[in-house]
Amino acid sequence: MPSFLSPSFSCIDASIDQYLSAQINGGSIDSYQIIAKKNSDNTVLWDSTKTTLATRLGDKDTLKIKIIGNTITYHGDIKWILTYWNGVESVTSTEVIFTNMSTPILTTNTPTVMGNKQFDFTATYAQAENIQNMRYKYTLYGVKRVINCGHVGDVITGTSINCGHVGDVINGMHINCGYI
Repeated sequence: MPSFLSPSFSCIDASIDQYLSAQINGGSIDSYQIIAKKNSDNTVLWDSTKTTLATRLGDKDTLKIKIIGNTITYHGDIKWILTYWNGVESVTSTEVIFTNMSTPILTTNTPTVMGNKQFDFTATYAQAENIQNMRYKYTLYGVKRVINCGHVGDVITGTSINCGHVGDVINGMHINCGYI
């Protein structure tokens, strides 16, 4: 049975090229078929049909199939299933779900250089599907290294974030952040 199907329980933007992938288990395969459906009503959105591989894949190899942008235009929860063959024998995966959404746009007034340990910034989140963002993760860049930080906490309005004190620099390497 295929394992590590991806994407699974994640969001992608299918308006740009994406990959569906799975690990092959128990032998080799020579062909595959992927079917993607609306999760809500099983309407077929895309069917690769049975496709012969140029090169056989073996046990623990990864099958990686490129989906050209806008092949799947439905925005919402999508389930997909993989069947692969070794000659006439076939194995079918369990269904996995991902969500197709447009790439969000985040606009901030974050300063390009921070001169002290405290700064204020605002951010506006927008997405075509009008989905409210509840959290996001940000990364601060030091002069010579990346200073990783955590999540900014819950967003009250879903559109605007006001953030206050960021935290202290520890040994010049890590910003100690928490939820705001």
